[in-house]
Amino acid sequence: MIMNKFNINSLTKVFFYLFVFFVPFQVKTLLFSSELYISGFMNPYLTHFLYLSDVFFFLALFFLLISLFLGKLKWSFKTKDQWFVVLLLLFLGAYLFSLVGSVNVTNSFLYFLRTLQFFIFYLVFSQGFLKVRTLMMV
Repeated sequence: MIMNKFNINSLTKVFFYLFVFFVPFQVKTLLFSSELYISGFMNPYLTHFLYLSDVFFFLALFFLLISLFLGKLKWSFKTKDQWFVVLLLLFLGAYLFSLVGSVNVTNSFLYFLRTLQFFIFYLVFSQGFLKVRTLMMV
């Protein structure tokens, strides 16, 4: 298999560091807009973009899931982190439950995915997978 030739953890780290590096640049492309220019202006709250940093994040997440599946990476939480993770999961659950009463479910779901992206980045960062010193240099 081609993944065995590469160090998957290193590849995952590279994509996470690229994600952090490209966040401030906001290189994006228009995904879709439900009411683009109907009233004469573009509503940024109803327009959704795919950012280059999102592409790097999804690639990093893909390789992270592969390394977890292959057993090349182990996860463990400290007791204080476990409570925080439980609180974040409760928050995400409440956020997901609030989509039921949302007026624009698509818009709300995409913002839920942004919040989920932050949660996954927190998990990766709290595990020590990414080094603070390296992130500061990026």
